[in-house]
Amino acid sequence: MKKILFPFLILLLISASCSQQSKGLLNSYLSSKEALVSSDEQAAKTAISKMNESFKSDAKYSKNKELGAAIARLNEAGDLKSQRNAFALVSVLMWNATKENPKPSKPLYYQYCPMKDAYWISESSTIENPYYGDEMLECGVVKDVLK
Repeated sequence: MKKILFPFLILLLISASCSQQSKGLLNSYLSSKEALVSSDEQAAKTAISKMNESFKSDAKYSKNKELGAAIARLNEAGDLKSQRNAFALVSVLMWNATKENPKPSKPLYYQYCPMKDAYWISESSTIENPYYGDEMLECGVVKDVLK
């Protein structure tokens, strides 16, 4: 009986660890989005840097080379406008990668800004546009929900 349970417990621990790492990447993505919503360039740089590090250590997402390259470009963005432009591609790739991973513990909303023709992920159905901040905070619609 012990021989059967031990491998199962190891597998369970590995799975929990990977899930926590993926949550770290998603949480750092969401922190980056919030900083962009607030138009806080320095907070965005910090959150984006954390997202870059989370990606590198994430067992599930780190195999996605396209996402890694997009996050690296976002990490190199120098100002708020560049950060917002690079964030658009990261958002699409994150959404696609997140749909392929285990379902999130809370619903995630895939939102769209028609003025920017860009998407982002949110934990709330309330629109808070990271591409325009205060200028057009509520510009956008929910396009999809991942439960």
